[in-house]
Amino acid sequence: MKKIVFPKGIPIDEKRISFLEKVVARLTRRAKTTRSTIITPYPISACIMRNDISGEVLRYMFSSPGKITTCSTYFNKKPKNGINLSIELVNEPGGKANSFLLSNKEHELTVDLIATKNNRLTISLNPLSDEEGVDEVWISLLWVPDVKETVIKHQLIKDLENDISEE
Repeated sequence: MKKIVFPKGIPIDEKRISFLEKVVARLTRRAKTTRSTIITPYPISACIMRNDISGEVLRYMFSSPGKITTCSTYFNKKPKNGINLSIELVNEPGGKANSFLLSNKEHELTVDLIATKNNRLTISLNPLSDEEGVDEVWISLLWVPDVKETVIKHQLIKDLENDISEE
């Protein structure tokens, strides 16, 4: 049942004003509650379909700093003797590289390479022997941008609820 807080005809006094200020203060605190949006990693991927898979298979340039966290690979056929995967980051002063020996159809690797602005990424494959039948290669990297380079959007909960209800 609805509770009548201020019956009609009663004059405005200090008690009523105090009560209204308390209610407004509580509502204001709720309205200022915000949530931050999470920035997800960016996938960088390529697919190569050719008889000779050796050589460069992916190139990419980073426009802002971040970190390459993982690399996933898939071959259409299990390599007989293994395939060397080279991940190289280069800029004007120098570069850094990681190398992995792949011997299964699927791999997930921890890379942990820091990419700076304008770093150029090159991924190369070098089969240890003739890998007949391996003619399809899928490669995917996850790159997480630095927090200082991301835009964190703060929203009122009310705005988030409106966005959800519109969908």
